[in-house]
Amino acid sequence: MKAENERLQGEVNKLKQKLKEELARSQASVRLDMSLEKGRIRDEQASQEIKIKKADNKIEKEIANLKTLMEAIKLQILQYMFGTITGAGALILAYIRLFS
Repeated sequence: MKAENERLQGEVNKLKQKLKEELARSQASVRLDMSLEKGRIRDEQASQEIKIKKADNKIEKEIANLKTLMEAIKLQILQYMFGTITGAGALILAYIRLFS
């Protein structure tokens, strides 16, 4: 009976040791998976940041182009306005001289 008890105790100890080893292996596997997932998420985040920066640069470039275009149009309007005012002034002066 005592020998049977000791044999069972030995088996229980072996099973405990085996369970500890399996648990350690499982924990290591989970840690590795989590580490790989963190790396994948970091890579994805870096990729998204690059895409955001590209979009931001494209928007900034488009805004700069629109500002340049607006300045050119503003200059053209001022030129036409100056020409119109000068022409109208010349016509008024000619009218005054003609009928004075």
